[in-house]
Amino acid sequence: MGLDFLTLNNVELNGVEVEKTETVGEIGNAWRSLIGAFNVDRLALAGMLVGSGRRALWLAVQHAKERRTFGRVLGSNQAIQFPLARAHVKLDAAEALVFRSLNEGDPGSIEFGLAAIESLYQSVEASSEAVDVALQTLGGQGYVEGPIEMLYRDVRYYKLGPISEEMSLSAIAERTLGLPRSF
Repeated sequence: MGLDFLTLNNVELNGVEVEKTETVGEIGNAWRSLIGAFNVDRLALAGMLVGSGRRALWLAVQHAKERRTFGRVLGSNQAIQFPLARAHVKLDAAEALVFRSLNEGDPGSIEFGLAAIESLYQSVEASSEAVDVALQTLGGQGYVEGPIEMLYRDVRYYKLGPISEEMSLSAIAERTLGLPRSF
């Protein structure tokens, strides 16, 4: 379901020796070298998710403006307007969090990492809601054909990985709120 372009593989290397001059970062401290890249990746994904949510929302709004039901435009109903407006506000908040996170300095720092995790979490939540609202607005048409069903599948993936909602919330609870480690 979704992300057909993403091929996942496992690679295991045993007994491989690498010359010291061919290593990246400090030997025995690879995680420290990688964390900055992971944090930047999380922010890039957060921005992508905001964009996906905005695309779905735009399609739903266009549909709501054009579709006529019971002699009036679908978007004239509060039951259509309110969820679309709520999704818009949540996407704006997620985007603001992404931009705030960019000012946290060194991508390898704990502060930047936490900001990136918060941004990704909020972007997943906001884009998921926007895509779900878009799907509800278009009804069966959105489910069967067009970009909404693809966006729904692709956005849904990011609730699972590369860092799950639960892992994000655990990191936020521990490192931001000072709660004890939960696992």
